[in-house]
Amino acid sequence: MKKTLVAILFLAMALPAFAQTPPAAAVANAESVVWFEQVSEPLRFNNADAPLDFIRALRQGLLDGRKADELVALFPEDPHPRAIFLTLGDGIWPARTYFAVARSGREALRTILEDLPKQEKKKTQKTIQYIKYTIEDAKKEKRALPGYWQEKLDHPDRWDSLTIDIVQCARLIPAYRLARSQILLPNMHGVAFDPDPGFAFTPAQMTGRNLVMPNHLLSTKNVGNFIS
Repeated sequence: MKKTLVAILFLAMALPAFAQTPPAAAVANAESVVWFEQVSEPLRFNNADAPLDFIRALRQGLLDGRKADELVALFPEDPHPRAIFLTLGDGIWPARTYFAVARSGREALRTILEDLPKQEKKKTQKTIQYIKYTIEDAKKEKRALPGYWQEKLDHPDRWDSLTIDIVQCARLIPAYRLARSQILLPNMHGVAFDPDPGFAFTPAQMTGRNLVMPNHLLSTKNVGNFIS
């Protein structure tokens, strides 16, 4: 039997800020779910420098431990449905991505920020377990590991780069078939599926995690490994 899903392709504005993840979907207002297909209006910044000013201020605010209210206020006024991805990375280990969809950009960002400590704690615990097991296994086999393994164990939640992907528009594909439907330009298009189970992937994840095969079909194996 052929698997049929509802898929949504989206275009996002990626805003990276660098130094000197199944990624769980945080869906705001669950009683009346807002999802990717409702994003139809591009986000507008006041001037050309505003996006970079925003991402720099957000990154520094997170590193400084500022409250969610202060960080949300940095986001431009945006009364339209919006999906936002927030990715934390260190340039060595796999980045950690969180996203939310809400009735406005500020509401989506607030949802991510309020859930971030809990999600980071969960991922940190998994990272610690994995590194301890790998280090112990290497000792038994008398294998040397690069120093960044111990550094990661000492500081499992450390990050220095922040990327925000702001979805600008989305297109519904109601008869998406895993075995037949191709995803063209995965380096530009992200993809989301139904709110339940709530999977969505940025272009960076699509290409960096090899979620799309050379024939432009979604790799169920790689997606399964990624979200497991």
